[in-house]
Formats: sequence, structure tokens, C-alpha cells
Amino acid sequence: MPINKYYNFTEFHENGKYISHFNFKALFKKMGGNETFIHDILDLGKKDLIESLSKIKTFYNENHKIELEVAVHRLRGTASAIGFTDLYNILTELENNINNNINLENYILNVENEITFLFTNLYK
Repeated sequence: MPINKYYNFTEFHENGKYISHFNFKALFKKMGGNETFIHDILDLGKKDLIESLSKIKTFYNENHKIELEVAVHRLRGTASAIGFTDLYNILTELENNINNNINLENYILNVENEITFLFTNLYK
């Protein structure tokens, strides 16, 4: 199964304007160029993005800071592993500000916008 059938990589690794959102070259290297592994990790990542965003919103709305911090940290690890660089950076800022309660709603909105961007531009 050709990997480009399921994902739109060309915009991310050939067109510089999207390169910061997704580091395909790093993921390709981590996976040893194995398209099956890349496909599997992107599918798992998609599922995790959806579930984690829902948890983050719920924990924020219910003021469960410890659970919020755990969910943000977990999603940050997923973003790092896959190469979602902008999402990773936003989550890092969110995680750093949870205890201070500074702009959390804005950071969560930025996380949601970045996930929407990834779904719109990466996943077919």
C-alpha cells in the first residue's frame, strides 16, 4: 500500500511553508524508511490526538489540574515521537503554564487549531 495514498506528505516535506508543522524526514528516519511503520504510527497518532484533545478540554473545564498536566504531557510525547513540531511547542507552553493558570484557554485553543490543521493538511 503506497503511503501517499493515505497521507499528504508532499506539502510537508517539499513545500517549506508547512515544514514546521510536521517533520516527515525525522519520522522517516526514525522508522528506517519503513512505510508500514510510518502508516501505523500516523494512524495511532491520529487516534491519540482526538482522544487527548477531548481529555484536555474536559480536565480544563472541570479544573482537574493534575489530570490536565498528565494528558498534556502524554500528548506532548506523542507529538514529539511523530514529529508534529508546532503541536509539540504549543503543548510545551501549555504544560509550563498549567500551574500558573496563565492563558490556558488560549493554549488549548491553539492546540485544537493545530490538530485541526494537521487533520486538514496531513490526513486524507
